[in-house]
Amino acid sequence: MLTIIKPPITWILVADAKHAQVYVRKSVEKRIPIAGNAKHRRVKGVHEIELAPLLAKPLTAKLLSQYEMSRNRAGMVFESLSGTPHMAEPHLDARKELKQSFAQRIADLLNRTKIGEAFDRLVLVAPPVMLGEIEARLDEKIRCKVTTKSPKELTYYNGRELAEHLREIY
Repeated sequence: MLTIIKPPITWILVADAKHAQVYVRKSVEKRIPIAGNAKHRRVKGVHEIELAPLLAKPLTAKLLSQYEMSRNRAGMVFESLSGTPHMAEPHLDARKELKQSFAQRIADLLNRTKIGEAFDRLVLVAPPVMLGEIEARLDEKIRCKVTTKSPKELTYYNGRELAEHLREIY
């Protein structure tokens, strides 16, 4: 009996507080000339691993200037002693709220893929705080597929450079 073994599909999420991209491993075959003359060239085939982005454009967080400032507007409060109104400062940190909403967008993207079972393993790469924010928002079914977590800031690398930095973890 012949059994076909499908290699596991691994998605690699690389994120920080402002950018996120999902990559998949891709094997690239390159032919490197070794020796010979113009008529008789010998080449050596080399397989290299690169990471190909899955999303056409990386996810980006909202800028602080785009943030809905009406949420931070001070409201009127009546003091109980004098009955005169005064302004009250809300207890919100806009930057923290932006990071949390971006972590939710990333988690929603990964959670929606569970319907099609698009990947078998998931590698999370993000700074420590963002890594915790994303992981806390993942569904249990997706969280079970997380094989590796790496608290690193690698959003500024792509392709072969990123594969070199992540070689030891996947």
